Amino acid sequence: MDYEYIKKRVLKTLTEMLIDRGYDHEKITITEDTANTEENSWIIDNLIVVWEDQFNVKGIRKLKDLVEENESKNVILISDLSSTNNYAKKALKELSISHSLNITMFYVKELIVNITHHPFVPQHILLSLEDEKIVLQ
Repeated sequence: MDYEYIKKRVLKTLTEMLIDRGYDHEKITITEDTANTEENSWIIDNLIVVWEDQFNVKGIRKLKDLVEENESKNVILISDLSSTNNYAKKALKELSISHSLNITMFYVKELIVNITHHPFVPQHILLSLEDEKIVLQ
């Protein structure tokens, strides 16, 4: 598949995911036009989204700078590779602890299709405490 096509699909899924998580769709600056640019990081409210081919020292330093500049506590990382080396995992964990971050990492292949919008996947709804007790009985 064409890389630009894949990037458009991933950005579409990412946008849908952010809207599903309650982010204001008017503040989401990720569009299909973004796929045609070299832009690979976005700030949305208190969320930082970073797309890197591979998270290495340079990418993690860039992420640290973004976190410190924007005082964001939520981070979504997207990587082209299906694995991240141990050094990068350790550095991300240290960054997460030192800045009290909530880091979620996705690989491109996981975001090509938005599985939550498939007709056979039921809508995910957060249960109230009462409903949770009923389900667990």
